[in-house]
Amino acid sequence: MGEFSVVPPGGLEEPIPGPEMIRAEGGIPGEKEEVKDLSDPASAPVTEVSLETTPIAKPPPPRPSTAKAAASQMVRISTSLLDSFINLVGELIVTKSRIKDLTHASGSRPLEQTMTQLEQLVGSLHTEIMKVRMMPLETVTQRLPRVVRDLSKERGKSASLEIDGAEIELDRAILEQLGDPLIHILRNSVDHGLEDHKGRKAAGKDKNGKILLKAFRERDMVFIEVSDDGRGMDIEKIKSKAVEKGLISEQKATIMDEDEAIMLICRPGFSTAEVVTDVSGRGVGMDVVQSVVDSIGGSLSIESTTGEGTTFTLKLPLTVAIVKMLLVDLAQQIFAIPITRVVRTLSVPVEEVSESQGRLFLTLDEDEDEELIPLYELRELLSAAGDPERNGDLTIVLVEITNRIVGIMIDSITGQEDIVIKPLCYPLEHLTSYSGMTILGDGSIVPILDLGTLF
Repeated sequence: MGEFSVVPPGGLEEPIPGPEMIRAEGGIPGEKEEVKDLSDPASAPVTEVSLETTPIAKPPPPRPSTAKAAASQMVRISTSLLDSFINLVGELIVTKSRIKDLTHASGSRPLEQTMTQLEQLVGSLHTEIMKVRMMPLETVTQRLPRVVRDLSKERGKSASLEIDGAEIELDRAILEQLGDPLIHILRNSVDHGLEDHKGRKAAGKDKNGKILLKAFRERDMVFIEVSDDGRGMDIEKIKSKAVEKGLISEQKATIMDEDEAIMLICRPGFSTAEVVTDVSGRGVGMDVVQSVVDSIGGSLSIESTTGEGTTFTLKLPLTVAIVKMLLVDLAQQIFAIPITRVVRTLSVPVEEVSESQGRLFLTLDEDEDEELIPLYELRELLSAAGDPERNGDLTIVLVEITNRIVGIMIDSITGQEDIVIKPLCYPLEHLTSYSGMTILGDGSIVPILDLGTLF
């Protein structure tokens, strides 16, 4: 039987030997190998093959999806239960303060060590409870790009909103109040800040206006900046409108600095719009922003450069449930000031205080720049009885109010405390000088000053 060949897929011919050319196994090298005819069944080699049965492995059970695994670790609870937790932790903090006072009075060393451990445990519990109440800023900002698109289209402009830091977390109670202020700021940016197509072309800018909402955290505060690349604010126009509407006098307008003039747009009833629309001209907007930010213990500042744009900055606390307060004393009554509003405390000789036109001022040298700080007696702000004593050194608390710093003269500083804010109830809810009350460890009731309404 002769050779035959096949053409493999590669196209090369490879000879395939017939059965008589197959060599038997076990040939000795160097010798002529015996050729067996495998066509004879008797001479064909026999190979034993052992067949082993391998059990088929069972397929692994299907793994749950990531979403299902995450959902199985979460529990849905009512927000009212969270509020109840916060109230209980608040009462625990008050009780802890009371035990701490009793511990110091006892002078017991073991009791003081136990008290230190209790403070750490209560602090950890407070931190974990606050984490549960935290929600990302995205829950408020996710609808804002559409608000900007719709509003710019309505006003015949082109604008886009970019959001940076939407993952920053805030207390749920703050986020619930933050939606309207952000919408008012964006409306102001689109309607008053950004130019129309013709104006932007004349200024050498892209026809599509840009608004950036940026959020970031510094220690126990969250900053939200809303900036646009529009025309900026006309300071003289703001002053003239304020005089026209009777918000300030002409004399006040002439001596008012730029930062103070910009904050006039937050006065109720103020507007520079010539035509009243459903967006602007009614004098309602930035005053709402100011009041909401003040109510949650934050602050608002505005910076503007003509021809370049405007930036609104909201400085907000992480939470409004349990906050740190500075306790001050006036006529043997303790008052609380939010620590987020305090810039610094001073003790200065009375000789360093100057008086001009019936008002007191303190001159501070900061980085080789002199800053004139207006001073106010807390006794006069609250219409309290008695005459202030101005002998020896004066105790002054510098606080930040509507983008400016003022000094409050008090009798003394008691200390700092983490307190639970209790809202004012009937018949005290109409008191404008206070934002709430709190209870100290010794049972005394302390009013919390509302700095926004005092000045």
